[in-house]
Amino acid sequence: MQSIYHYSDYLVSEDTQTQAPHRFSGWFLFTAADNGTYRCTASLIAPSILVTAGHCVHQGGNGDAGWIRSGTFYPAYRGGESPLYGSATSAWVIATSGWYSQGQIDQGYDVGLIVLNNRTGTSTEIGYYTGWFGTCFHYCLQEFWYNSQLGYPGNYYDGALMTQSEHLEHSDTRDFILGSGMQGGSSGGPHVANIGDLSDSTVDQGQWPYRNYVFGVTSWGYTSDVYKIQGASSLSGPNESNNFPAMYNIACSVAQSLHGAASCSPVS
Repeated sequence: MQSIYHYSDYLVSEDTQTQAPHRFSGWFLFTAADNGTYRCTASLIAPSILVTAGHCVHQGGNGDAGWIRSGTFYPAYRGGESPLYGSATSAWVIATSGWYSQGQIDQGYDVGLIVLNNRTGTSTEIGYYTGWFGTCFHYCLQEFWYNSQLGYPGNYYDGALMTQSEHLEHSDTRDFILGSGMQGGSSGGPHVANIGDLSDSTVDQGQWPYRNYVFGVTSWGYTSDVYKIQGASSLSGPNESNNFPAMYNIACSVAQSLHGAASCSPVS
């Protein structure tokens, strides 16, 4: 019997990974508040702004002591290399107020943003080498939504290669719930509506034809191999509770202070 937990996971080819839009995502390697080194998946949504899971930038529920100490983004990372695009270090991070104050999964607020320094060794923002995703800002948590998930799960290829999952996602009123075989390391990976390019000559192109928009990020999953289920926090949260536009605008202000007014545009 089929269900929303059916999925198709597959390895992203090297050629595809180095093209838009897949190259907008990559490894985020960071030193956490406990001085341990960890890895998540993160994605550019502006020339110097990454979106990822809240738990990839803050431990959750322990105030200012929970912030990561440092981090580096490697777009299109593949087997020890970030082909063509180099890397950029984190300059500043933010998480939703819900994650900062409570830090509980499956509550809809496991979302974080990272402002990057320029691409290492250059005076240019790394997004100008790669490009970046479009972003859902309002009412991202739909009852049903078809998304493509990108990530670097440790159970596939030791997390060294980008993988993709195709599935229908369903709201449990807090997060998107979905079938996926991905495990640790996929956290923070984007859930993208209408990934890739398509030329459509029809007059009516469907109810939501916009391409390459991030609606959520991978938040949690079962560690048991029996349950192939994950959860993704939508960017806006249930009933707009994450106040994501305000969160983005704070990050944009920081990016503009580092890189100039053209780095990003505030949203309403």
